[in-house]
Amino acid sequence: MARDSLSYIGEDAEFVGKLYAKGQIRINGKFEGELKADGVIQIGPTGKVKTNIHGSKVVVEGNLLGNIHATQDVIITETGRVMGDITTPNLQLGKGVVITGKINITGGQPKNSKQLFSEVFDKDKQAKKVAAEGQAEHDKKNKKLLKTK
Repeated sequence: MARDSLSYIGEDAEFVGKLYAKGQIRINGKFEGELKADGVIQIGPTGKVKTNIHGSKVVVEGNLLGNIHATQDVIITETGRVMGDITTPNLQLGKGVVITGKINITGGQPKNSKQLFSEVFDKDKQAKKVAAEGQAEHDKKNKKLLKTK
């Protein structure tokens, strides 16, 4: 059985560059650059990260300056701080978190939220239009009937 690998940046380490991993990434030090992982990306309590993050699950216990795009979950613990936008199907926030940015919770939908709302409201608009046209046709028939009597 294959084990996920773990890439680790320690508390006293500083990394500038691109880091891509098939497994998990844990950052307790400083990181600046590009960060992507198939597995969990965890910014530990002493982590200071300046980048956009792309991963399946992102856990922020430290500091992140950048956007998060997660395909499964984002968890920001009570010590977590994020300045950036978050896009994820599921979001968990600990008491006392600090976030500055937009949050887009997709709920796992294949369409973006603008498309979903547009479809919902366009259907309502279309239904009202059809109802109004039907009422106008009904009124027109009633007027003809009244004239013939």
